[in-house]
Amino acid sequence: VMKTDSKESSTGMNGHIFNVDGSGSRGNRTPGSAAYGASKAAIPQLTSSLSAEGKKSDVRVGVHVISPGMVTTDLLLGNTSNEKKRNKPKDLGALKIFNILAEKPETAADWVVPRMRGVVVAS
Repeated sequence: VMKTDSKESSTGMNGHIFNVDGSGSRGNRTPGSAAYGASKAAIPQLTSSLSAEGKKSDVRVGVHVISPGMVTTDLLLGNTSNEKKRNKPKDLGALKIFNILAEKPETAADWVVPRMRGVVVAS
């Protein structure tokens, strides 16, 4: 992944890769969202491998993991098309808890994005 040709490396290109972790990234179970959990479980390995590749590359690329915390996405709230059809009263309690514990996507982005933009690639 971290390959470049001599023309690119001579321009001093650098950049960042930001991987976003989430439920499953530390090996915890994600019932009902197995594919999501599996993709998040791969984040630590992917980040470590890309970081190692970057150390051997001419291109300076920082590899980072962002953990925005709980965000009120459709996945979290169970608003997939199948879930909408099964809107059960017991889900209302969970929605109240998520309303307290989780951030709206725009709130999380307002906090995370400026910090991502401020990251400097180490020499």
